[in-house]
Amino acid sequence: MSILEMLPVIPSNRNYWLVRTNSGKFYENFIKGSYIGIGWNKIKAEDIFINFKKDKKSLKPIESIAEKVHELYPDTQQNKHLANQLAKFSTEIKQGDIVLIPSKNSDIITFGEVESDTIYTEEVSEKEIVCEKRKEVKWLKRVSKASLDPYLYKLIYSHHTITNANEYATFIDRTINDFFVKNGEAHLILEVTTDKKINANDLFGLGNNLLNSIEDFNKVMNANLDSGNIEVKLNLNSPGKIELIGKVKTIGVVALLIVLINGGGFTVGYQDFNVDLHTDGIIKNVIEYQNNHQERELKEALTKKLDNMKVLSPDELVKLMDASTRSTTGNAEEPNDPDSKK
Repeated sequence: MSILEMLPVIPSNRNYWLVRTNSGKFYENFIKGSYIGIGWNKIKAEDIFINFKKDKKSLKPIESIAEKVHELYPDTQQNKHLANQLAKFSTEIKQGDIVLIPSKNSDIITFGEVESDTIYTEEVSEKEIVCEKRKEVKWLKRVSKASLDPYLYKLIYSHHTITNANEYATFIDRTINDFFVKNGEAHLILEVTTDKKINANDLFGLGNNLLNSIEDFNKVMNANLDSGNIEVKLNLNSPGKIELIGKVKTIGVVALLIVLINGGGFTVGYQDFNVDLHTDGIIKNVIEYQNNHQERELKEALTKKLDNMKVLSPDELVKLMDASTRSTTGNAEEPNDPDSKK
């Protein structure tokens, strides 16, 4: 299997949600317990569902849930709104969806993937400030507010308990992964980490050098890459992001070139890779091109632009290559670290 076939593939129908944490009061419990939850503990699962069972349930009418809310929380004014929030949490948030939860003051935003459609309950005492109604989540990544994509600021300041975040999918996807496939296209996110002003020659020169490298690779390696239809999205606030979108093989070659030029332990010849890597045709071709055929001036120019802007190698690809290397040396794979690349 090619390493590019191992990239994360994001379903086009995946949904995204912001789940608030009661001003941060639930945040640590959500993280430590690997779940999201919703409060109003007097409302039980059977108040939301008809014939509540793990394998079979149907939602009660919103009016019926709202009546229960009024009965148990008579001082609450927005009974129907709360009923809708309870129903949304219970039935709309599905396995595979992505959720964002903010800490106190939204200083940290944690991203996770829902692992089950099923709502489960944990009985707690009335004094405990936790949620009984829960859904299992695998936490993927934590990002500080200072490092958060600016396009997500409006979302995290939503005051609803649960907010559908599908309109922010592009920005959430590129926060969680820096190299992935969605709708048949590869998305490569280049992290520009310099805190200095970005020079126009570096920015536009980087794009020009990458395109020239693709054309040179085509000519030398008899490849058939499509450099003419690469889409670019910029979010350059120094630090910032450059997103390249295009055919998987084309964007894959760009990513591999950047990894090799940046180093990362993969600049040696393919004969020094383990068998999984050195039999991967695209890796073998890119390494051979970079080591033996890439024009010196083009390579030096690309290296300079990457260095000046402090562009990181795509972590997703480096991890795949590193995991493949370690799998043949007997080293166990490192656990997924949600704090990586904050």
